[in-house]
Amino acid sequence: MTFDLGISLKKIFVWFLVPFITGLLTVSFLPGLSKVMILAGLVFGFIFAFYFFYFDLKFQPEVIFFFLWIVWSLTGVFGVYNMEYFRISLMTIVQMGVLIFLVAGVSALNKSFVPAASGIIIGVTILLVLSYIRGEFGQPIVTDEQAASITDNANIFAQHLIYLVFGIFFFWRRFQSFWLRFVFLMLFLVAVAGIIYSGSRQGFVGLMAFILLWFIFCQGRLILRKPLYALFALILVSGAMVMLTDYVMAHSGYFPNQGCIPIPITLRLRQIQG
Repeated sequence: MTFDLGISLKKIFVWFLVPFITGLLTVSFLPGLSKVMILAGLVFGFIFAFYFFYFDLKFQPEVIFFFLWIVWSLTGVFGVYNMEYFRISLMTIVQMGVLIFLVAGVSALNKSFVPAASGIIIGVTILLVLSYIRGEFGQPIVTDEQAASITDNANIFAQHLIYLVFGIFFFWRRFQSFWLRFVFLMLFLVAVAGIIYSGSRQGFVGLMAFILLWFIFCQGRLILRKPLYALFALILVSGAMVMLTDYVMAHSGYFPNQGCIPIPITLRLRQIQG
């Protein structure tokens, strides 16, 4: 009976994780529905915590480190100047801790990150589609008209697009199908375009940092065995991103009646942010 209960709950956790993550990335931004997602997260977290302790499972290292960081953050109460802001920030990181506990725990339980990555790709793709429907792709890239989708915050939108890039890279290594990889490549290009239209320097720097770290940690052997080939691939990817940024910004109305002019990307992004 215990074994059957464990197997059944494992399946339920996986089935619920995908729509839960998708909802966090979409529904939580809709007025009045964010509390629904918080409630769903608390219920999901309570049930999984019961399962976790009942079957005496082990905490994942990332969960331990994150909650130790939360405990360390509590020391800030001794020097806080705005208790209300401190309370809101603390509640935010606690909610993030619950999310990390759920995602890491369910993924480790099923020995697969596929459900979590699927929820990320579905959720952020919905944000991209909504951004396109709202006409944010192709509009002039100016400070008060940055692409933000339903998040209504360009930086948050760009951060979510980085999550999408992470999901794409995750599945890229697991599928060899030409057509699937072609779809992932197109989705990656649209995500990069979305970051550019958001005008978020944080998003652009975060994207470059992620690709660099992925290249180092996931292609480390290639770097050691074929350093020139690895350097060429890195230059090719970086160059393609710069050209795409150049094209989008030159044809978005930000630089009217001009082609792709040789202005450094960092300067362009600085101009957007003012």
